[in-house]
Amino acid sequence: MGGGGFGISGVLCTGGVGGALGGLMWGGPTGGGVLGSLGGGGRRGAGRGHHTPRRGGLFPPGVRGGSPGGVQPVSGWGRGVGGSISSTVWWGRLNVVCVGWGGVCGLDVESCLCVCGASGTLWINDVSRIVRSDYTAANGVIHHIDTLLTPYTLQGKAPVKAKTMNLTEAAAFYGYTKFYSLVEASGLLPVLELPIHRPFTMFWPSDQAVASLPLERQRWLTSPDHQEELMAIIKAHTIRNSMVMGISNPDKYQSSYRSMHGSVINYACDKSLVGNILLNGNAARVIERYLMFTDGMAYGIDQILEPPGLGAHCDDITNKTTYGRCGRCLNPPSCRLRHTDTGKVESCIAPSSRYRYRYTLDLDLSPFGRKGCKRVCHYPSWTQKCCKNHYGQECSACPGGVESPCGFHGNCDDGLKGSGKCNCERNFRGDSCDLCAADHFGANCTTCNCTEKGVCVDGKEGSGVCVCNSGWTGDRCQTDLGSIPEECRQCHKDAQCEPGSGCSCKPAFQGNGTFCEPLPPPDLCAEYNGGCHVHADCNQTGLLVNCTCHSGYQGDGFSCQPINRCTEEPNGGCSDFASCSFTGPNERNCDCLPGYVGNGVQCLEEVEPPVDRCLENNGDCDPVAQCKDLHYHTKTGGVFHLRSPQGKYQMNFSQAKKACEDEGGALASFKQMGDAQQLGMHLCAAGWIEGAKVGYPIRFPSAKLDQSSRYDAYCYRLTDVSCSCPGDFVGNGDFCNGVLADVLATNSNFSIFYRFLLDYSSSSQNGKNLVEFLSQRNTDVTLFVPHNDGFTFNKTLTGRDLEYHISTNHSRRSFSELKHHDVIVSKIGFNLTVTHGNDQDLSCCPGYYGRECYKCPGDVGSPCSNHGQCQDGHEGTGECRCFEGFHGTSCEDCEPGRYGNNCSKQCKCDHGKCADGLTGSGLCDCYKGWKGASCSIEIRDDACGGNCDQNANCITGPQGSAPVCVCVAGYKGNGTHCKELDLCQISNGGCSPFAVCTKVSAGERTCSCNKGYTGDGVVCVEIDGCLVNNGGCPLSADCIRTGPNSTACHCRAGFKGSGHFCYPVNPCREDNGGCSRFAYCSYLGQGQRNCTCRSSYIGDGFDCRGGVSTEITRQSENAFFRQMFTLSGVRNLYGDGPYTVFVPVEGSNNHTTVTQWMDNGRLTDMMQYHIVSCETLTFNDLKTTDQAIAQSGHTLRFSYKQTRRDIPAEFYGNITVLAPSVQSHFMFWHWQRKALHLLRAHILLGVYSVEDLDKLVGSKVPTLNPQTQWKVSRSSTGALTPALNEIPPDPPTLMDFLNKTSNFSLFRNYAMDSDTLKYHVIPGSLLFLDQIYDGLIASTFLGNPYQVQFHINDKNQTAVNGVSLDKSFIEIESGIILVLNQVLEVQRRRCGKPFREGLSGQCTDCDGPPRCLLDFQPVLSKFPSNMKSNCRYRKRVGPRTKSVPGCTIDCRHRRTDLSCCPGYYGRECYKCPGDVGSPCSNHGQCQDGHEGTGECRCFEGFHGTSCEDCEPGRYGNNCSKLQV
Repeated sequence: MGGGGFGISGVLCTGGVGGALGGLMWGGPTGGGVLGSLGGGGRRGAGRGHHTPRRGGLFPPGVRGGSPGGVQPVSGWGRGVGGSISSTVWWGRLNVVCVGWGGVCGLDVESCLCVCGASGTLWINDVSRIVRSDYTAANGVIHHIDTLLTPYTLQGKAPVKAKTMNLTEAAAFYGYTKFYSLVEASGLLPVLELPIHRPFTMFWPSDQAVASLPLERQRWLTSPDHQEELMAIIKAHTIRNSMVMGISNPDKYQSSYRSMHGSVINYACDKSLVGNILLNGNAARVIERYLMFTDGMAYGIDQILEPPGLGAHCDDITNKTTYGRCGRCLNPPSCRLRHTDTGKVESCIAPSSRYRYRYTLDLDLSPFGRKGCKRVCHYPSWTQKCCKNHYGQECSACPGGVESPCGFHGNCDDGLKGSGKCNCERNFRGDSCDLCAADHFGANCTTCNCTEKGVCVDGKEGSGVCVCNSGWTGDRCQTDLGSIPEECRQCHKDAQCEPGSGCSCKPAFQGNGTFCEPLPPPDLCAEYNGGCHVHADCNQTGLLVNCTCHSGYQGDGFSCQPINRCTEEPNGGCSDFASCSFTGPNERNCDCLPGYVGNGVQCLEEVEPPVDRCLENNGDCDPVAQCKDLHYHTKTGGVFHLRSPQGKYQMNFSQAKKACEDEGGALASFKQMGDAQQLGMHLCAAGWIEGAKVGYPIRFPSAKLDQSSRYDAYCYRLTDVSCSCPGDFVGNGDFCNGVLADVLATNSNFSIFYRFLLDYSSSSQNGKNLVEFLSQRNTDVTLFVPHNDGFTFNKTLTGRDLEYHISTNHSRRSFSELKHHDVIVSKIGFNLTVTHGNDQDLSCCPGYYGRECYKCPGDVGSPCSNHGQCQDGHEGTGECRCFEGFHGTSCEDCEPGRYGNNCSKQCKCDHGKCADGLTGSGLCDCYKGWKGASCSIEIRDDACGGNCDQNANCITGPQGSAPVCVCVAGYKGNGTHCKELDLCQISNGGCSPFAVCTKVSAGERTCSCNKGYTGDGVVCVEIDGCLVNNGGCPLSADCIRTGPNSTACHCRAGFKGSGHFCYPVNPCREDNGGCSRFAYCSYLGQGQRNCTCRSSYIGDGFDCRGGVSTEITRQSENAFFRQMFTLSGVRNLYGDGPYTVFVPVEGSNNHTTVTQWMDNGRLTDMMQYHIVSCETLTFNDLKTTDQAIAQSGHTLRFSYKQTRRDIPAEFYGNITVLAPSVQSHFMFWHWQRKALHLLRAHILLGVYSVEDLDKLVGSKVPTLNPQTQWKVSRSSTGALTPALNEIPPDPPTLMDFLNKTSNFSLFRNYAMDSDTLKYHVIPGSLLFLDQIYDGLIASTFLGNPYQVQFHINDKNQTAVNGVSLDKSFIEIESGIILVLNQVLEVQRRRCGKPFREGLSGQCTDCDGPPRCLLDFQPVLSKFPSNMKSNCRYRKRVGPRTKSVPGCTIDCRHRRTDLSCCPGYYGRECYKCPGDVGSPCSNHGQCQDGHEGTGECRCFEGFHGTSCEDCEPGRYGNNCSKLQV
């Protein structure tokens, strides 16, 4: 079934060309044959029987079929492009046909033909390639790679000792000393050492980031005057009481943390570089990750974070009061763990209980218990606090600002729960205490001194002058005018009287004394806006100023704050699915979140415009059925309004739900309502929707309402596509058949199998019984029928073979019921095993049509006789549209009156019958009374004298020749006697075997197809009765074609019954309805069910996948990576993602590298280097992505290479691959040095189908091996093994080469029977010159301690241990020889000693064997019988995974340490400077050993890299002499 489907006791051909060639070279799965298409015929059956068409026969164990044309069946396949296994070597611009058992069939894999085009490889860091890609999980994607990824080399890297390094040591070890000096200067170190803060996470700016600050800023940070500010900055880089591992993967639930300072650290993915993490917008970039130490961890960043609101947050330790248990007062119980005893005790009541100890001496009885005492304890807790004069959750500054809180004349209601209001001092008022209270004036709001007979000019700008009432005067309005002299009584109240001088106006007034008016007041608003706020209007009345805040601001006018609607009201009045952003005073902007549309006040989830699903595959309806996409045509996304027959608003919630179900739907969800609104549904009618809510299609739904309330209903139509047959059709248009024997007898596609069945029936009683068994209605079996196209040349089936294709009785299985690894017992007792393949395209091959891929009219390989175009394909009708000049059902002949190979010639017979057609000559056979080449000459005289038959013409020839009698058209004879020609008596007149030949006249006949067949009579094809009215079956049944225009009915999945009557059943009650075990099966009614993956899983309900971590655990091929995951302690894959994970396959990796990184304390780095967050990068994405930042913080580089450099040019172009069998595979394919020549011999030049090869029987075909040509035959020849003279001879062995080559005779004599030769051999690898790089170290045959090192010398030559290579190599049988200029001196680099290493085992079942990670072994082979559970592990119990008790014991591993010998240093044991055996020229001490640097510390008097010379001014052997 095209690469994805069912294989039954056979092998399914799958994969691309890369896979095919991979199979050629390395083999693969084996089996007795190749399964063809189950196709659309998988659900066919009749009565109680059932058949499944397939291509090729099944053979019982021990029976094997032959092969056509000397070509063996394909035995094994690799994987194709993008998901290729590492054994797939050949890549490039290939157009390859793989010919195997069963023939050639385009892109269909039914007959083992595989075609693919160009391919390529995606490399990571140019060292690892993706071998299988795009395994999608719920929160990311998994790619399998062939090699472990390492972010850096361990050479020169000191081991990370995270468990022993404190903060000080870690900062020095990781290289962040400058920021650490700021931490020290801030005085925060003692605070961080408190247990309440540990563990903590810090963000360390790099030394470069600190050094790049302006010098003024650096001096400011280190100044003692700014220590508090520096401490706040350091706190803003610290997250206390948490080791934050999730910084590398922001998700929708967590993308920020509160710092120790109280400010928020936001982190997000960089949109310009995948995997890069930015802090606080773009304020800083994370450059190093997971820097571990004893008290926590750190991240390296490239900038110092400047916390907003410096000085606003003052988070601190608070001692919370707790109490110990109530007990005896003589010695109350202690405080709880980590709680501090204050030394205080309080009384308490201990409840009476027989389970508690009894108090006797110092406890008094109480109705509620006994009196006792409890200790008062303190528990330190880090509490979020605002600094003084800051309030609210954001610690906003109090009115007046940081510079002048409450104007310094009041106390702010500060703190987290504070309101921010100012409690002003007695003489002040206003929001920020910046105004004077009534009767107070001046800057200090001094109290006015006026009596009650006057009014004070008060306020901040007031003068304090008393304005007296009428009849009173004086500075304080304390003088009654009645006590004033007569001449002063006429004075104005704003005048003063001087005895003898009379009245004069007071200062600031003008007039004659008896009348005074104020001088024009100064414009107080003109200067500084009268003291009003800049966002306030100043209005002056006399000397009084009135301030009013502008629109959009609030306050008393002297202090105005912008109104922020986003905080004043819930989400600023925006939708819950919108973000509110402050845009100005009393203004805000509502923006719908991504994925939602609307004006921000109302946001609905964005709906994709519906597409008429009937336009694609007719909506999965039958090709002849009328398809209607109900969701598309209603233009409401499937939502419809439903009203009670009783009128508007007459249904409660239950009634509405029931009404929707009666209409084949369900109450619409909020999202479905939103989709309908966007698609144009607008009704002003309230209706029930899902969740007992009521909504309109024009606004948001209400909150949950009383279900007894009455409204209309809005329903969602569950059936989205309606399939209805045309007027004279019923059913859904699927195909059906009748009883099994009739199906075989009437279906031309099964005629070969049926012929073998009849032969079996006529030759034995068992055969007769079998045919009778298949003819009974109560037969309940599954029959696997090979398609005619699946039979190879001269293939036969015995009676035993036939019965192997039939299951035992009462085991009828429809196509949908065939499960993976199901076992079906055949009639002869052998098992048939069902296997599922990968889903692939089920399209018909060219020349086949319909859902069952019936052959187009014409011979196999010649649809429409190659004289027309067949309407083929899955949706085709099989009609032949003939080319010009041709006609017939299969375009098998010329149109009447045409003849010749191309039907291009036209007959010219005026009064006769033309010999037309493909094989016609165009000659005319004349009617009675006519003659001539074109029968155009009338015969007027009978030159034969009446001797001719009455149905003959007398034809006169040239002069001198006698006339002859010739029978006219339609008759035959010698002319004197003519007999009427009856064409129907000869081969049925050339009509189809399924047609009736009717004589019309002499030599004329008509062909009429039999009942149940259609065509022109010459070619007749079966009528499919299921195409009309569904064969008379109900909609709930499948129509089964049982013969020509004959049908039967079989209830569809989800229904049971006789076929003509079917009733629905709930499929969810059995095997979860066929859904995934991670899915919910929901019964929809009418035998239908819906499979929906569980929360946190994705898929179609049949294949549900969890998160990346879950899928890594579920897949056995991830065992190696899973162990790395466990050992590293990484927990970063449990979030929402998205993640891209590169999983190394175990087959191409070993545990040594993992162990080395684990020993170095850097396994976390290597593990995180395989994970990229922020994006799901598919294979196609990676092809266009240059680089990404892994979770370790290091860069991954990607490169897509279209071809491999080792592809021979001859593999480009059109070729045909002949695939050998498994038996042949083990005969010669392991012959590695001849594999390329053998492969060339199995590749034909050009593309050949089986039909092409059949036409070439007896001839030779060329191969890519120039010396090899194959003769095509119809007999099986086994493996295609070229003659030995066509394959190059084997290269010599090493010893043969040394014995026969004079240039190496000295080395042979010198090295024989010594370790020298072994030291010159590198086992297990072929090091060609282009694979050697500077610094490469390889172990020799003497073992790991004896290694050689390759390097580039000062002459730019490749050398090994200082000896140059001469750039040539010689191929020998077991490897290659690199030629040196001199003999290598044996050097031992490693002097390691064996030791045992311990590791805790894995938690597992106490009754099973102990389990260990990597290559560790348990100290005991089984758990002790009396051992109790000491751990817990996850185990599947039923459908769920639960935590259950288990056991674990220690594991041990015998290893050899990697210590270097004296004179060698580093992890690779490089040679110290100096000659071998003379490190540092014996004039100094080399810093050697596994952790050494290789530095030479010279003795006194010597110097140089290898201490090779005397210091300047010294000389002599010991450099002890000084120059004078």
